[in-house]
Amino acid sequence: MRLRSFEARSMGEAMQQMRETLGEEAVIVATHEFADRVRVTAAADMTDADLAGLLAPEPAAPVRATIEACLAYHRVPAALAGALLAELAQAHAADPAAALARVLEARYRFSPLGFPATRPVVLVGPPGAGKTAAVARLAAQARVGGHEVRVLSTDGARAGGLAQLGTLLEPLGLEPASAAGPEELGRLVAIAEAGTGLLIDSTGINAFNGGEVAALAECLRAARAEAVLVLPAGLDVEDSVEIAGNFAALGARHLIVTRLDAARRLGGVLAAADMGLAFAGASIGPAIGCGLPGLSAAGLARVLLHRAGMFGSPA
Repeated sequence: MRLRSFEARSMGEAMQQMRETLGEEAVIVATHEFADRVRVTAAADMTDADLAGLLAPEPAAPVRATIEACLAYHRVPAALAGALLAELAQAHAADPAAALARVLEARYRFSPLGFPATRPVVLVGPPGAGKTAAVARLAAQARVGGHEVRVLSTDGARAGGLAQLGTLLEPLGLEPASAAGPEELGRLVAIAEAGTGLLIDSTGINAFNGGEVAALAECLRAARAEAVLVLPAGLDVEDSVEIAGNFAALGARHLIVTRLDAARRLGGVLAAADMGLAFAGASIGPAIGCGLPGLSAAGLARVLLHRAGMFGSPA
């Protein structure tokens, strides 16, 4: 029998933690309500896998030391680094790259954007994040896969924004349509042909400006769209967390990382994804023809170690 206690602000959150940790078969054995939190104590039968994990030796010191140094190099926040290191006991890998990959896979979701999408996809993010190029990459990926796609833009306020998008899409035989506001965007989405994927390039916004956030929220409602955050690597960790958190509050559930080839420290990327965002892909270099490369736990582990000088190749 395995006993664990879970504390949260509400009973629902505590029970969710319980199910994620102990599984659906867990049984609540006690609850305690405090002024600001709830504690749930639950029990679950210990399986052979649980016992094997308990009896397994600690990771070899070089593996832990290497990963710990890697996370420190990338300026990963202490709490997140501690949580990642805690996963090492279950990694069961003598190689740092394999161990880190298993740790990342346990902590994060890796979910590439699929085509055809059931809802319009709006790429959102701060100004200059690389949304326009990412939209073009996704359009190329859709066309290569044989899917019909239409591209819209709400980025009319930025000088040359629509023209830049048009230039990127020209080799694909696509021409973007401009939506001046939520009503126009909703109209263009409504008349789109069934079976045609919709990609929308949005205006870059300051995630700390209430008016800009509200305007984006109105566009998302009008398009009934899925928001995908586009965030450049290399940002300050605290800024990355706050930006990701604000866009997650708007409904973003996926993250596209840009400038991954130019950034040296990626703690901000890990901290941003830890706000509940799944890694959907990475934008590397200027070419759009290859589409949007996916991010895997193994690939991200190799990049992290390589940037820290602990792995021979980031491929």
